Order: sequence, then C-alpha cells, then structure tokens
Amino acid sequence: MRWMKTNWRSCNPRAPRLWFNLALVKVPPECIEYVVLRELLHLVDASHGDRFIEALDLDLPDSRERRALLNAQPLSDIQNAS
Repeated sequence: MRWMKTNWRSCNPRAPRLWFNLALVKVPPECIEYVVLRELLHLVDASHGDRFIEALDLDLPDSRERRALLNAQPLSDIQNAS
C-alpha cells in the first residue's frame, strides 16, 4: 500500500505486483472489496475483455454499483480530507 495521487490501485501482472492506494481506508468496505478483487483478476487476465468482465460479475454481481459508488468519491477529495 502507498499513497497515489491519481489511482486507487495499480497492477503489474508480469511482476506480479499489486499496489493499493492508502486512501482506500476511507471508502466503504464494498468499494475496497471491488478494488481488490478487480486487481486480483488482472493477475490472470490483464485485459478488460469479456472474460475479465464475466469473472468480475460472477464474483461480484453488483460490481457496477460498487464501481459507481467508488467513482462518486473523488480521490482528490478523500486525500485532502483530514
């Protein structure tokens, strides 16, 4: 985990390495679960193709709602909050 200015997470499937933004501790747990699962899936499928989306939807049927909830909380606002 580390502070990131513009991303919630980062994945390098070749390393393999996952980075998560420390600001995630300030978002709802369902958003954290979405981010972590999404990045774990990238370790087996680096694309955002049909297979990736199907796997995400299988594990988190409400993934689109979770993504919308996460995106409704601008990262810059969370990082600037005390």
